[in-house]
Amino acid sequence: KAGAVKTALDYVDTPYVAFLDADGTYPPSELNKLLVHAAKYDEVIGKRSYRNVSFVHRFGNVLINRLFSLIFAVDVGDVLSGMYILHTDVAKKLYLASKRFEIEIEIAAQIAKLGKITYVPISYEKRYGKRKLSTFKDGFKIISYLIKLASEYNPIFFYSMLISIFMIPGILMLGYTGIEYVIRGIFHSGYALIGIALLLIGVQGFFTLGLSSMVKRLEYELSRLKN
Repeated sequence: KAGAVKTALDYVDTPYVAFLDADGTYPPSELNKLLVHAAKYDEVIGKRSYRNVSFVHRFGNVLINRLFSLIFAVDVGDVLSGMYILHTDVAKKLYLASKRFEIEIEIAAQIAKLGKITYVPISYEKRYGKRKLSTFKDGFKIISYLIKLASEYNPIFFYSMLISIFMIPGILMLGYTGIEYVIRGIFHSGYALIGIALLLIGVQGFFTLGLSSMVKRLEYELSRLKN
């Protein structure tokens, strides 16, 4: 899928470029709803109706959309939608590295930093035939890829969450150790050492991963300039 999107962007020369999955679930006529907003936004996404979506897939879509909104501070409606319209000049500036079904998330993540995104409700038809995606396996891959994008495009959020994993338990352990020592006169050296170690890991991780993020960002900018 990602290869088809990249190939289209190499050859398209119209002001806008539209994409929709060829599985029969996206009525082509719904593109007219998106086209109405294309002049004002760099990406217009078709937000699917959940009428023909199972509970499990609905839950997964909501989870991924909420996570995307939290990371990139923008509500895109349905980041996994297979129907969307892009401004061609903006789309050609994107550096797309994904190779599979994560392509929509990568596009939205980059445009969230470069321009404006909106969404429009669309109908979604019943699927016929076998699904190509594994609900849990591919869902986990998509969430993992989203976290990877967070480290590249919103490092402050990513590193804050990562540091919290280490520092919050460390602070709690040191706090407990301090309270026990003040109130009961008991010093838990083991908890104190673990707490200090977790704090040091968090601080060290911040500087190490922060430097890595700067290098990654530089690579992205250089690759985008070459294109």
